[in-house]
Amino acid sequence: MPFKKVSKVFLIRTNSLTEEHRTYRADNVTWTLDASLSPPSQFLALKLTCNRKNPSPIWKCSASICISLFKCTPGHMKEEKVMQIDEHDFKATANCVRWDKLKRISELMLPENQYLEKGQISLLLEITVSKMSGIQQKETRFNFRKPCEDIFDAMLMVEGKPVHVGRQFLSTHSQFFADLFRQNRETVHQIDAVYNEFIDFLDLIYPTDKNIKREKVAHLLKLAHRFGVTRIMSRCENFAIQDGYMEVTDKFLLAEKYQLSKLQCQVLRGLKTSEEVRLISKHPLFNELGDATKTAIFARMIAIMDNQCAEKSEPG
Repeated sequence: MPFKKVSKVFLIRTNSLTEEHRTYRADNVTWTLDASLSPPSQFLALKLTCNRKNPSPIWKCSASICISLFKCTPGHMKEEKVMQIDEHDFKATANCVRWDKLKRISELMLPENQYLEKGQISLLLEITVSKMSGIQQKETRFNFRKPCEDIFDAMLMVEGKPVHVGRQFLSTHSQFFADLFRQNRETVHQIDAVYNEFIDFLDLIYPTDKNIKREKVAHLLKLAHRFGVTRIMSRCENFAIQDGYMEVTDKFLLAEKYQLSKLQCQVLRGLKTSEEVRLISKHPLFNELGDATKTAIFARMIAIMDNQCAEKSEPG
């Protein structure tokens, strides 16, 4: 599987006397670029570090590196290559490469050289990994926006936009799509959904490196429930259970709406004091909960109070 090319623009503030750094991540490899533009050195100095926080002697990574500076010519930005390394080997005991004299500060500061714009110098870092070991490369993401005859053989229309999918793959995960493709052999199928939400949904069905995010749980559950993809429903339920930042009331609403008993059970067990229950009852969304859920919450409050009374009555 080909590696992703890291191509990032790095802005260096000329009025900063401290070292600046940026961190980028691709294919499970973390790259950190440190820049120093302090007058005592008289030079722009850079340091590129691979997997700074991984001390394991197992991993190795080889990559070519290209560094360019931008010249701010009228109407466009022109790249000037200042450093090219065809291949450099990184490992835990030698995880960085340095350039202490990349460019004289005096050259960078001259207005006629056109490096400086709004007090900043723009630098382009390009890293191309050629080989890697000891690090599990993340899987390539699928581009559902473009046709790929080796993977996709059907097209869905979502909000008037084409979404390319594989019939057999979707049918394996969803009875809804199995019935759709079996009943209608047309190449194009209309799907009533929000385009970006549907792409998020496909990213979880297909073997991509996408993870569930808090702000996406609700629409992922909505689509997984609608299209009958139990695997995604289970993943979303487990995510909600483990997410300590999601509102308790939101968890109750999701559990009730999509019949997620494990989530509801864990949230109820997580209530330890009557004050926590009282706060839920004052939540703006509390009245949206059904009677069965409200009854379960108040039953939990009674159990908490009974436990507190029992603890107080114990001799001690």
